[in-house]
Parts: sequence; C-alpha cells; structure tokens
Amino acid sequence: MTNLSVNSTNDQICAIAQKSCASKVEVCRNLLQQDIEECILGSDRAKIMPLMQQYGRSQLAKTRTGEMGQIVKHQWSSQAKTLATFLVGMVSAGIFSAASQLFTFRLPSTITIPISAIGGAYIGLVAEDRSKRCITHHRLKWATLSALNQLEKNLQAGTKNEFDHEYYNAQILLLQEVEGKKYLAKQSLADPITASALLLLEASAAFYLALPVGLLFFAFLAGAVPLAAILAAAAACSEYIELPTEATKLIPEYEPHLSLWDNLSEPEILQMYRTFAVIKYTLESTPGSRIKTREMAEADAEMGYFEEKQRMLQQEMVQSLYDCTEYYEAAKQNLLTEHSMPVVPRKGLSLVDYQQLQDEIRRDWNKKIQQEEDRLEKVKQDTIQRLTDTYGLQIYQCQQRYDKAKEHYEAAYQQWQARQELPKINSHD
Repeated sequence: MTNLSVNSTNDQICAIAQKSCASKVEVCRNLLQQDIEECILGSDRAKIMPLMQQYGRSQLAKTRTGEMGQIVKHQWSSQAKTLATFLVGMVSAGIFSAASQLFTFRLPSTITIPISAIGGAYIGLVAEDRSKRCITHHRLKWATLSALNQLEKNLQAGTKNEFDHEYYNAQILLLQEVEGKKYLAKQSLADPITASALLLLEASAAFYLALPVGLLFFAFLAGAVPLAAILAAAAACSEYIELPTEATKLIPEYEPHLSLWDNLSEPEILQMYRTFAVIKYTLESTPGSRIKTREMAEADAEMGYFEEKQRMLQQEMVQSLYDCTEYYEAAKQNLLTEHSMPVVPRKGLSLVDYQQLQDEIRRDWNKKIQQEEDRLEKVKQDTIQRLTDTYGLQIYQCQQRYDKAKEHYEAAYQQWQARQELPKINSHD
C-alpha cells in the first residue's frame, strides 16, 4: 500500500539537482573565456566538461526528437498505406504499360491487354518503391547535413568559451553518431539505378509508341506523364510513409540522451553542488560577501542540499502517514460491505429457536468483524511505525550531514578570520 522507501524523495532531489545544474551549466556557456582562465581552477573546469557534454547531447536530443515527432504525426494509417499501394498499382496498369505492350505486341490482343496491365502495374510499383527510397534517403541526408552544418557554423563562428565549444562539439558528435552513420554514408546504387532504368524504359516506350501519331509534342507528353505520375506518387509516399517510419526509428536512438545526469548518486549530486558553488563564489565574490573562501562555498552548498532534502523528507513523511491512516480507515469502513452478515432461512424452526440462531450468527459475525478491525488496526500501527522509523532515520542522517557541513563552514570561516588577523598581529609586533 504505502511506499516505505524514500525513492520518491531521492527522485525529487535528482530532479531539482538536474534543473539547478542545467541552469548553472547554461551560465557557464556564457562566461567570458578570460574570466574562466583567471577565476576557475583547472580541476573545476575538468569537472564541468562532462556535464557540458551531456547537457549538449541532451539539448540536441530534445530538439531532434521534437522534430521527428512532428514528422511522425503526418504518418498515414495502415489502411491509407494499403490504399496508396493499390492506387499506384491501378494507375500504373493504365499509364505505365507501354514497355509491356512492346514486349507482347505479337501476342493476341486478348492476351496482350491483361499482360500489359499486369506488367505495367508491377513495373510501376517497383519504380515507385525504388524512387520513394531514393527520395527519402536524400531528404534525410539533406536534413542531417543542414543540422550538422548549422552546428559546425556555430562552432566555427567563434564560441564564447571552452565550455560553449565543448557544448557544440558534443552535439556534432552525437548527430554524426545517430544520423550520420545512416544518412551521410554513400547510398547503395541499386535503388537509383533500378528506378532510373525502369522510368527511362517506360518513358522511352511511351515516346516510341506515341511518335507515329505525327506530333513530337504528344510523344514527349506520352513519355513524361507516366514518369511524372510515378515520381509524384513516390514523393507523396516518401512524405507520409517512409519519412515517418524513419523518424520513428530515430526517436529511440535519441531517447537515452534526453535525461540529464540520470540516476545520479548522492555523492555525484553533492559534487555538482560543490563545483558550481565554488565557481559562483570565484566569479561573484566581493569583500562584503557572506562566502569568504572556497571551503566555505563547498560547505554552504552541502548545507543547502541537506536542508532541502530534510524538508522534503519531512513533507513526504507527513503525507505518507496521512495516506496510511486514510487507507486503513477506509478498509475498516468497507468491512461491513465486504463481510455482510449471513441470512439463515427459518426451515421449520420455532420463532424462539430461530431468534436464538440469529443472535448466535450475529455474535459470530460481530466477533469476526471485530477481529478483522483489530487486525487492520495492528497492521496500520505497524506500518505507521515502519514509516516513522524509515523517514526518521533518513531525517536524522540528513541533520547529521547538515551539522557536519555546518562545522566545516564555521571552521573555514574561523580560518579565514585568523588569516585576516595575522597581518594586524605582525604589524603590531
């Protein structure tokens, strides 16, 4: 019934940490390189780089999955796909049968017409399918190249600092990894050669058959119509069938990169808090600032973390205890409906005997209900005790960690004060 762990609180802490650190990573992207070199230690910069890389990948994954999601929305239903294939075959049987007619012109007309129609439908479907694949590949290649060129343009235009450079570099590497290996690689020549050969064959056959009419214009028109029809069908099917299918395949490849710093452990969260607290202190500290040293900044970050976690644990404990009480009280109320008192027929018993039997049944039923209520009450109290112990231990541990961080903070402050007093003592001596 009630979750006895503190996983939900830890999940909330991770979510808060991700949101907080994402905003801080974004701030780091906009710092001046001079400020980074002067104020941020190399060790701190090294800690930020992996965060920046993952942040860049996450932002690209979010953008690309959004774009792919829009493409998937336009996908035709299975019935529409079947209808499109049927229509392409039917139209091809009528306007894509010139080549078949040339090969069967010596046969009787009763055989030539159906064979030409079947051959035209088959050739048209194959030509449309291969053309559709070529169009889809080139559109995806163009989309990937456009995104890649934009990222490289941002990278080459002059990034703000080394963090910003790493941000775009991580995005370029992810785009090449997910889409580049599929769409930027050289396409097999089988599809374009097959499509071109079939289209050229049909256009030439139609032109040849229409040429004896006497007008060159009509011959060209006869050759162009089937070509245009197949290419139009291929473009439509590419837009509403092939592209959404490819987009559907791409989305799962980006999904692992969507979550920022997923499944962070508490030491990792604390490390992120400390790192960004030190950076903030280094860049923003003034003589009048409350934080005087790096050690104070780190300790202050830990204090803030454990104070927030303790508050969230207390809130969750109160809610869990309330939910537990409500659940078991509702279970008690449902006992009367779940265990109704049995009704026994009189069966020739006298009124007195029947009344005694009913009283006995009622006593047994009341005893059973009371036993069930006592059992539920015991389970409720045990659950409340376990919840109290579980959350109490976590809250106590948070308080201990907070007190320890506070001791470090005060010790760091005293060390700073001692360093401030030292020149005065030396000058007095």
